[in-house]
Amino acid sequence: MRRLLVASQKGGVGKTTTAINLASLAALAEQHVLLIDADPLGSVACSLNLAAEAGFGPPDAAIPQGRLWPNVLPWLDVYDPYAAGAAREGDLENVLEWVGAAPALQTYDWIVFDSPPCTSPRAFHLLTHCDELLLVLRAEMLAYRTLPNFLEALKAARANQTRPNLRGILLTLPPGEPADSATATALQKALGHRLIGPAIPHDSAVGHALLDGMPVVVSRPETAAALHYKGVASRLGMVPCS
Repeated sequence: MRRLLVASQKGGVGKTTTAINLASLAALAEQHVLLIDADPLGSVACSLNLAAEAGFGPPDAAIPQGRLWPNVLPWLDVYDPYAAGAAREGDLENVLEWVGAAPALQTYDWIVFDSPPCTSPRAFHLLTHCDELLLVLRAEMLAYRTLPNFLEALKAARANQTRPNLRGILLTLPPGEPADSATATALQKALGHRLIGPAIPHDSAVGHALLDGMPVVVSRPETAAALHYKGVASRLGMVPCS
């Protein structure tokens, strides 16, 4: 079982969209995936139109809170520890301890966490309980200037252990920003080998897919954003190399 944290320094950069689409791609490759919405905003459930569905109780008697939606796609389950109401700060720690120890979870090939922004204490807890990390950055110069703050948090999380392994940084483009813009080009040059692939374009197909409550890789698999996500999933080993 591999535990991947999809994180960002702030909201609104495409982090949840990335987590949903990568988890869905692994499921399409017939890998058993649990997508955990660790952000109290509940963006995963909202994006997949799950909020209107009752779901099931906690996926294990050891966990007192949350909702589980099995088979959102074949091979993909979604768990939201906050779905039953606002949880206390310590509740996420209980969930993370359960993820590390529950025998029932050993049936999953991947557990993908959608994280709150890295300024949240919850994000630090997630850093210390995941094996792999994908950082999503919006192609804005301010994001690069604040990157050292995130790297310091990562260094602190790794102080007494070898995880998480930073698999790479994924750039997402703002609306109307071409991949060869001055800002995107400067960031790509500065980040160099840390980038996990080309920047994800701002694609209207993503918004249309969300209106249907579907990941773009499922509803519109040949669009630019979907193809870029497939490339990222391949580099992470979530799907077979094409």
